[in-house]
Amino acid sequence: MDYVKILKYGNIINLTFNIEQDKPFDIGEKMNEICADAYMNGYNWEAFFNYYLVKNYPEILEGIDFDPEAGMFTVYYGYTPENEIKAEKFKAIIIDLIENEEKLYKVIKLLSDNSLIVDYGKNDGAYEGEDLRIFTPGEDIIFQGTNYGTLDLIKADVEVVSVFPKFSVCQKISRKIVKSFNLSSYLTREIEEIQKLNMNREEISNTSYIDKNPIKLGDSVKILK
Repeated sequence: MDYVKILKYGNIINLTFNIEQDKPFDIGEKMNEICADAYMNGYNWEAFFNYYLVKNYPEILEGIDFDPEAGMFTVYYGYTPENEIKAEKFKAIIIDLIENEEKLYKVIKLLSDNSLIVDYGKNDGAYEGEDLRIFTPGEDIIFQGTNYGTLDLIKADVEVVSVFPKFSVCQKISRKIVKSFNLSSYLTREIEEIQKLNMNREEISNTSYIDKNPIKLGDSVKILK
């Protein structure tokens, strides 16, 4: 991938991302279509990577110096074996983002008849409440020589309910508004209902990811970022 290169000279490691080559430029244009303020010059790529790396790979930011330009994104590290590894990892992250614009994930475990695990986690940017779709790739839709994509067969739309570093627990949740009357007020409230999914029952493990034991002194606690 010649749009991202690592050069070493003296005590410096230089990573250069040529954002004006076709693939990075096309991705930048799509990001700009989503958000008019996101004109993806080198300075806005710096803002994007600062956000993305803090959330997913904060170790890469240790010892880094940004030096963006209008048509180029560049970073520097002082030369050490550890920084060389960081630069190579940063390069791999850039390539993955550019080459896997519509990255697909997999169902990797069926927990019960209403919960499953997908190999998409916090490290990938997953968050609670995010919607995912389980599908079977369908046939290409072609009209007058133009390929409009595939007509995928939708199995279920599910919601991320618990996020772990490398995977997420998902459920299909329906919501409805319930209205109630009494003599003094008129109330509405939203009710959530977890629905069963159409699964291969022979593969269901009936595994619970919730510890039902009571909280006790000495239990571990961690900060959720």
